[in-house]
Amino acid sequence: MTTAIAKSHCRIDSSDEDTYLVDIITRARQESEGLCGRRFGSQSWRLTFDAFDSVKLIGCGSILEITKVQYRIADGTWVDISPSQYELISTAPAKIEFFSSFSTPATVEFAEKLLVDLKCGDPLDGGARSWNLLRIASLFENRDTPPEPSEFMTHLLDAQRITLF
Repeated sequence: MTTAIAKSHCRIDSSDEDTYLVDIITRARQESEGLCGRRFGSQSWRLTFDAFDSVKLIGCGSILEITKVQYRIADGTWVDISPSQYELISTAPAKIEFFSSFSTPATVEFAEKLLVDLKCGDPLDGGARSWNLLRIASLFENRDTPPEPSEFMTHLLDAQRITLF
């Protein structure tokens, strides 16, 4: 969502409110991401896991690229895992499964045993775009006491929600 699109939607002609508008664009996007369980726009994320058995990439949405997978060894350093040792399963939520040829490293005394750097994101279109525009306008018009999104607004996101089982 660009400032120009938000300004047009809110009928703002000057640049006096641009800083505030950028803040509420970010807030609206983050709220919709939280409600949908996915990311909108291209984003880079670093996720850490405490085990190798269930590497679900929850909250990411569509995975565009896995840039790095590493595991931690006893002295605390991170070691790369070759992409030939795992595959990305593009379900919702996506997950990483290690091939049987991958040997799980020895147990270490760190909470963060596995690190995944990735790029993810879905386009902000359809109902999600409409929800964000309505939310931006609501936050802009009611800056002192912003209301919660209405039930109608919330249903605009239904097609974008990732349901966890």
